[in-house]
Amino acid sequence: MEEMRTEESFPDATTINTRHFEAQWSTFTSLKERFQYNLELTRKDFLHVIRTLKLPMERQRVLDIGFGSGLLMFLFPPSCSISGTEFSSSARDRARIRAERARYKECHFAVPTSSVKLPFPSDGFDIVIAAHILEHVVEDRMFLEEMVRVVRPGGHLILIMPLDAIKDDVLTEDELINPDFINKNHFHVRNYNVASLIARCTAIKEARIVFQEADAWAWDWKQSLEAARRNLSSYGKAGRIVNLAIAALINIPLSVVPRKGLNVLDRALAKRGFRPRQGVFALRKNGDFVART
Repeated sequence: MEEMRTEESFPDATTINTRHFEAQWSTFTSLKERFQYNLELTRKDFLHVIRTLKLPMERQRVLDIGFGSGLLMFLFPPSCSISGTEFSSSARDRARIRAERARYKECHFAVPTSSVKLPFPSDGFDIVIAAHILEHVVEDRMFLEEMVRVVRPGGHLILIMPLDAIKDDVLTEDELINPDFINKNHFHVRNYNVASLIARCTAIKEARIVFQEADAWAWDWKQSLEAARRNLSSYGKAGRIVNLAIAALINIPLSVVPRKGLNVLDRALAKRGFRPRQGVFALRKNGDFVART
């Protein structure tokens, strides 16, 4: 029988993530958001789910878990009630200012006080967003169930996840664990693949998968250049300038290309042996979905 790891055997993921994201969001700018490929792809994928499932965006109760820059949360208009959790105080302060200026109907931004409990009532939200969140949580199964708990019957949980595992089949618990989390205090607890995410989601009895897709072959190609780029940076100031120029030449075009264009590029890269690096899932909570009017 497979020996299950316990939470006590892991590094303190909350502390690791708080430190990492406070450093990230305290220096973040809207320019970085607009021309950073992985963030723009996340935005495009999220809107693709909304359009495919024909979900309303007006007068919705929205919860964005680990909202960061507010990239997805602020896609909803001010007629919506928006809530979110975020470790970074800089991100929370920025979100409050932005929400007040836009005159949102209601907003509430909280500090996560537990790795598996959300400070919100059951059945309280039409749409719950967790973009690049689950991989940061030790008790991921419990947290999936917790996210579904706060979705109202007929509402949706939208998950966007990195696909960092190399294997394609359902992974064991030990295989899912990111070695760099254990050995180097990396902020990703697990490396998922599509099969393992489907297994996690289908184990939840209160909801079912209504959308699933994988993309970001271009992300895999981009990551394949990282070692060479790091080597450039070792050549002093000139090397660092060249590295920054290469980063701009990669990120800016990938950020501005429409999603259909990225799909064409992804198909070409797939034929060259690259693999998808982002998974997009939507779960619908059991019950009748009635659009708010």
